[in-house]
Amino acid sequence: GDGMRNENRMSMVLRAGVAWFVLSLALPLLAQRAVVFPLTQKEGPPAVEWIGTGLAVALSDTLVDSGALVLPVADLESYFAQEDLIERPKLSTVAQIALAKQLGAGTAVCGQFWVTGSTVRAELEAFSPEGDLARIGQWQASSPLSDLEGLANALGAPLLQALKRTPKTPRAVKPEAFEAFIRGRSATDPV
Repeated sequence: GDGMRNENRMSMVLRAGVAWFVLSLALPLLAQRAVVFPLTQKEGPPAVEWIGTGLAVALSDTLVDSGALVLPVADLESYFAQEDLIERPKLSTVAQIALAKQLGAGTAVCGQFWVTGSTVRAELEAFSPEGDLARIGQWQASSPLSDLEGLANALGAPLLQALKRTPKTPRAVKPEAFEAFIRGRSATDPV
């Protein structure tokens, strides 16, 4: 009896030690992850709301291309469904930062965009939600609606620099192809 109990205790202690070791290795990796929230539309017709998700997907792809760990948009969608939230919740910046912290991300990227005529203007902010909240950076860019890839690159370059990531050389893509890609990604990865 006592020998078996001691063996079970040793087994439990060993499993707890292994779990702690694995967790201690995983926590720094989780803290290196970024989550890019869909940009909130502040002005413009409802028909262009997809641009916010499209820019988030493009910025996430830019981070992934640089080797960064990024929480996929699909994981956000799963979280919203699990919490019985609407498909595209309008979260404040504070709520996005709190959610990023809850999800274990070390960087929260939030933003907003305006469409006026044929111009898109976007503002992006990145925060470190760990410990004392710190703003990593804030950027603005604008482009014609026909050059959303240029807008994504203009926002992505300083974001990569602030996160100390090396940008991958942007690929030459026709603006129509980029827009179709972003619309398709938005349709398959809605948040």
